[in-house]
Amino acid sequence: MRFFDFLKKKEKPLKKMFSAISSAGTSGVKWSDKDYMNFAKEAYIKNVIAYRCIYEIAKAGAQVEWGIRKKNRSGKAEKVKDTPYDQLIARPNKEDSFGFLQSRAISFYQISGNAYYRKITRKTGNEPGIPLSMHVMRPDKMGVMHDTEGNVTGYEYRANPLKPQPFKMNRITGECDILQVKSFHPIDDFYGLSPIEPGSYVIDTNNEATKWNMRLLQNEARIGLLYLFKGILSEEDYDQVEQNIKQFSGSDNAGKSLILQSEEGVEVKPYMWNPKEIDFIEGWRQTARSTCFAFGVPAVLIGIPGDSSYSNYKEARESLWEETNLHILNLMKGEINNWLFKTDTQGFYIDYNTDKVPALSGKRTMLWKRAEESNFLTVDEKREMVGKEPLLGGIGNVLLVPANMIPLGQDIPEPEPPQPGKLLNMEDETAKKLMGIEDI
Repeated sequence: MRFFDFLKKKEKPLKKMFSAISSAGTSGVKWSDKDYMNFAKEAYIKNVIAYRCIYEIAKAGAQVEWGIRKKNRSGKAEKVKDTPYDQLIARPNKEDSFGFLQSRAISFYQISGNAYYRKITRKTGNEPGIPLSMHVMRPDKMGVMHDTEGNVTGYEYRANPLKPQPFKMNRITGECDILQVKSFHPIDDFYGLSPIEPGSYVIDTNNEATKWNMRLLQNEARIGLLYLFKGILSEEDYDQVEQNIKQFSGSDNAGKSLILQSEEGVEVKPYMWNPKEIDFIEGWRQTARSTCFAFGVPAVLIGIPGDSSYSNYKEARESLWEETNLHILNLMKGEINNWLFKTDTQGFYIDYNTDKVPALSGKRTMLWKRAEESNFLTVDEKREMVGKEPLLGGIGNVLLVPANMIPLGQDIPEPEPPQPGKLLNMEDETAKKLMGIEDI
């Protein structure tokens, strides 16, 4: 099914749309009315531009370094070790690393507008409530449970449609083993808006253009032709001509000629636009640029000809991180912290580090240079500025200034005025300054 057909079936009159919103108070489970399978197939699986955009955004989750942090007494963040959450970050489950887990979650978020995490926690023992493992769930198998007032009361997972698995939410604390991270949707209270939906017309146009070009190549790059016979063909002759045309069609028969016989004569002419009028290549590029725009990915990173050069490629990589990747990473980080550490009293939280991201190396170089040239910051303040921990023992709480400068905080000594009856030593620099005498 194409996106056009899918969206047309989903269109509703304005009155019905508002009535659907107002009737969301009925209790039960609300399943998304978006065709997730259609989005996944038509965009991620069949469209190379949409696939690459989602891949470029999703791999950001694996490029950053995730770790457990804790605020010290002064309120500054510092890395901590030997916490109950170390194993969860090192290996959230038997199949995934934490980076790959985040990449999967971001991919689902881009395709459906929703990402679902599940935690399995200790119910008893020394550390009840500490997660043993964390998983990412497929969005099309998750449903939102709500009450008569439209408040979310939990989630339902349907790996087996005949036996759904409910995950209820604590109505007082809001605790739940499922976390839903969703984008903003203007007319849906329970599900987020996928970037594929507003970009679906462009993606569908791009897919149809690719199919058209493929069929054209299979037909030896020839468009459809009209075979005009000046006489009337018998049914037997018509079947024979149709069989000959099919026999000599396709990419395997490229270069072969078709010979037709007729006593009255045969005329062949095209009945469609020629390839130049269709201009497949430029049309494909325009739809590809629009697809990149929908996902917030610079077109130069996808390799669209005409948009790339060495100078702006570096800027495009930085733009992707600053405008798109960091926003999504901050969203995921904030939601996970609010969900995973809701009952934690020790001040732990999860954070990421971008020091190993090649695309941001230029920004880091500028930051290090500014820190190095700042003569009004202490060593520890400079280290904090570049994301490093303070030196042990407080030895970094000092200012380093050039040797020819007076240390900050020390008063500048004033020259003593000459006393009456005392001869000035002209070798004394203070005396020279007082008298205004320069070296001869």
